[in-house]
Amino acid sequence: METVERTKTKVMKKEVNLEQSILDYLKSSSKHYFQTKYVWNTKYKEDYYKVFPATFDDKLHYVAVTIIEGKVDVKITDTSWVKTKNHLGMIKNSIFPQNVNHKSMKPNLEMKLKMEIVKKFIDSSTDVDVLKSEIKRILQ
Repeated sequence: METVERTKTKVMKKEVNLEQSILDYLKSSSKHYFQTKYVWNTKYKEDYYKVFPATFDDKLHYVAVTIIEGKVDVKITDTSWVKTKNHLGMIKNSIFPQNVNHKSMKPNLEMKLKMEIVKKFIDSSTDVDVLKSEIKRILQ
Protein backbone atom coordinates (compact mmCIF):
# COMPACT_ATOMS: atom_id res chain seq x y z
CA MET A 1 0.00 0.00 0.00
CA GLU A 2 1.17 3.44 -0.83
CA THR A 3 0.82 6.32 1.57
CA VAL A 4 -0.07 9.64 0.12
CA GLU A 5 1.03 12.62 2.14
CA ARG A 6 -1.18 15.61 1.81
CA THR A 7 0.20 18.97 2.63
CA LYS A 8 -1.86 21.89 3.58
CA THR A 9 -1.25 24.96 1.51
CA LYS A 10 -1.87 28.31 2.98
CA VAL A 11 -3.36 30.87 0.76
CA MET A 12 -1.93 34.22 1.63
CA LYS A 13 -4.56 36.89 1.52
CA LYS A 14 -3.30 40.01 -0.07
CA GLU A 15 -3.78 43.01 2.15
CA VAL A 16 -5.68 45.65 0.27
CA ASN A 17 -4.91 49.31 0.71
CA LEU A 18 -8.39 50.76 0.26
CA GLU A 19 -7.28 54.33 -0.32
CA GLN A 20 -4.91 53.19 -3.07
CA SER A 21 -7.68 51.06 -4.60
CA ILE A 22 -10.01 54.06 -4.68
CA LEU A 23 -7.31 56.28 -6.15
CA ASP A 24 -6.54 53.70 -8.86
CA TYR A 25 -10.25 53.37 -9.65
CA LEU A 26 -10.65 57.15 -9.89
CA LYS A 27 -7.55 57.55 -12.05
CA SER A 28 -8.81 54.85 -14.39
CA SER A 29 -12.29 56.40 -14.54
CA SER A 30 -10.90 59.90 -15.11
CA LYS A 31 -9.39 58.80 -18.42
CA HIS A 32 -12.87 58.52 -19.92
CA TYR A 33 -15.77 60.78 -20.81
CA PHE A 34 -19.25 59.35 -20.42
CA GLN A 35 -22.69 59.89 -21.80
CA THR A 36 -25.47 59.00 -19.43
CA LYS A 37 -29.04 57.79 -19.50
CA TYR A 38 -31.37 56.48 -16.87
CA VAL A 39 -32.08 52.78 -17.28
CA TRP A 40 -35.72 53.43 -18.18
CA ASN A 41 -34.82 55.81 -21.05
CA THR A 42 -34.33 54.37 -24.52
CA LYS A 43 -31.62 56.70 -25.85
CA TYR A 44 -28.52 58.39 -24.54
CA LYS A 45 -28.86 62.15 -24.37
CA GLU A 46 -26.23 64.78 -24.96
CA ASP A 47 -25.28 64.57 -21.29
CA TYR A 48 -21.66 64.42 -20.24
CA TYR A 49 -20.18 62.95 -17.11
CA LYS A 50 -16.56 63.08 -15.99
CA VAL A 51 -14.86 62.03 -12.76
CA PHE A 52 -11.62 63.43 -11.33
CA PRO A 53 -9.62 62.38 -8.26
CA ALA A 54 -8.76 65.26 -5.93
CA THR A 55 -7.03 65.79 -2.60
CA PHE A 56 -8.19 68.43 -0.14
CA ASP A 57 -6.81 68.72 3.41
CA ASP A 58 -4.80 65.52 2.84
CA LYS A 59 -8.01 63.56 2.20
CA LEU A 60 -8.91 61.84 -1.03
CA HIS A 61 -12.08 63.13 -2.75
CA TYR A 62 -13.63 62.72 -6.14
CA VAL A 63 -15.09 65.46 -8.27
CA ALA A 64 -17.98 64.41 -10.49
CA VAL A 65 -18.90 66.87 -13.23
CA THR A 66 -22.22 66.45 -15.03
CA ILE A 67 -23.33 68.60 -17.93
CA ILE A 68 -27.02 68.24 -18.80
CA GLU A 69 -28.51 70.49 -21.47
CA GLY A 70 -25.85 73.12 -20.84
CA LYS A 71 -26.35 73.10 -17.06
CA VAL A 72 -23.25 72.17 -15.07
CA ASP A 73 -23.48 70.24 -11.81
CA VAL A 74 -20.39 69.65 -9.68
CA LYS A 75 -20.36 67.11 -6.86
CA ILE A 76 -17.33 66.82 -4.57
CA THR A 77 -17.34 63.77 -2.31
CA ASP A 78 -14.97 62.76 0.47
CA THR A 79 -13.84 59.13 0.39
CA SER A 80 -12.34 58.95 3.89
CA TRP A 81 -15.37 57.01 5.16
CA VAL A 82 -14.31 53.95 3.13
CA LYS A 83 -12.97 51.47 5.70
CA THR A 84 -13.94 48.02 4.33
CA LYS A 85 -14.26 46.21 1.01
CA ASN A 86 -18.04 46.63 1.24
CA HIS A 87 -17.53 50.38 1.49
CA LEU A 88 -15.34 50.17 -1.61
CA GLY A 89 -18.30 48.76 -3.53
CA MET A 90 -20.52 51.49 -2.12
CA ILE A 91 -18.18 54.25 -3.27
CA LYS A 92 -18.05 52.71 -6.75
CA ASN A 93 -21.86 52.73 -6.79
CA SER A 94 -21.78 56.35 -5.66
CA ILE A 95 -19.53 57.28 -8.58
CA PHE A 96 -21.47 55.26 -11.15
CA PRO A 97 -25.01 54.72 -9.80
CA GLN A 98 -26.76 51.56 -10.97
CA ASN A 99 -29.88 53.39 -12.12
CA VAL A 100 -27.81 55.33 -14.66
CA ASN A 101 -26.10 53.71 -17.64
CA HIS A 102 -22.75 55.22 -18.56
CA LYS A 103 -21.33 54.87 -22.04
CA SER A 104 -17.74 55.86 -22.74
CA MET A 105 -17.49 58.40 -25.54
CA LYS A 106 -15.06 60.61 -27.38
CA PRO A 107 -15.55 64.29 -26.51
CA ASN A 108 -15.34 67.07 -29.03
CA LEU A 109 -12.16 69.14 -28.99
CA GLU A 110 -13.74 72.06 -27.15
CA MET A 111 -15.01 69.81 -24.33
CA LYS A 112 -11.66 68.05 -24.09
CA LEU A 113 -9.78 71.35 -23.76
CA LYS A 114 -12.22 72.64 -21.14
CA MET A 115 -11.89 69.45 -19.10
CA GLU A 116 -8.08 69.72 -19.21
CA ILE A 117 -8.40 73.22 -17.74
CA VAL A 118 -10.76 71.86 -15.09
CA LYS A 119 -8.25 69.10 -14.23
CA LYS A 120 -5.43 71.63 -13.78
CA PHE A 121 -7.68 73.79 -11.63
CA ILE A 122 -8.66 70.80 -9.44
CA ASP A 123 -5.00 69.87 -8.95
CA SER A 124 -4.10 73.39 -7.80
CA SER A 125 -7.21 74.25 -5.76
CA THR A 126 -7.56 74.02 -1.99
CA ASP A 127 -11.01 75.57 -1.41
CA VAL A 128 -13.96 73.32 -2.30
CA ASP A 129 -16.53 76.11 -2.64
CA VAL A 130 -14.31 78.17 -4.95
CA LEU A 131 -13.57 75.03 -6.95
CA LYS A 132 -17.28 74.35 -7.60
CA SER A 133 -17.96 77.87 -8.82
CA GLU A 134 -14.84 77.96 -11.01
CA ILE A 135 -15.66 74.63 -12.66
CA LYS A 136 -19.16 75.90 -13.44
CA ARG A 137 -17.71 79.12 -14.84
CA ILE A 138 -15.20 77.25 -17.05
CA LEU A 139 -17.76 74.82 -18.48
CA GLN A 140 -20.64 77.21 -19.17
